[in-house]
Amino acid sequence: MTGATPASEFRKGREVGEVVTLPSTNRKVRMRTVKMDRLLELGDIPDVLSNLVVESLYGEMTNEKYRQFFTLVERKEHALEMTRALKIVCTAALIEPKIVDDPQADDDISIDDLEYTERRVIFDLALLEASGLSRFRQRQEEDLESMDNVEDNIFQAEPVSVGEE
Repeated sequence: MTGATPASEFRKGREVGEVVTLPSTNRKVRMRTVKMDRLLELGDIPDVLSNLVVESLYGEMTNEKYRQFFTLVERKEHALEMTRALKIVCTAALIEPKIVDDPQADDDISIDDLEYTERRVIFDLALLEASGLSRFRQRQEEDLESMDNVEDNIFQAEPVSVGEE
């Protein structure tokens, strides 16, 4: 034993990913984060996504700059590029189900099978660091646990008494 971290630990985030419940629909997916340099290697990415990738790799990515990325959709050309960007990132991020052009297998879907809000959540999570994706999943589990501790009758309406006039 060399004391080095096993290679399987390095690959775990890429190969196994994390199960995430998509907040908008409560559907579950297994996904991984997508490294910015990997997106550049994919080649055919829209200019709008290239700008985000380059800024993330070599500039200082702030929340404001990230939000501005989504404000470019005011023009039709940018909206089309954004659609392509979402598809590219979602396809790279999803492990299960897999996004393919012509779904045939039980674990294959088309990008069109995802709601737009699901695509946005996957996009945002995919570009997080791997530790951020894990924390997101852990926060979801904690939220569910806290709901389990709520008494059942807290959601029942109180009886309304109607007074005489």
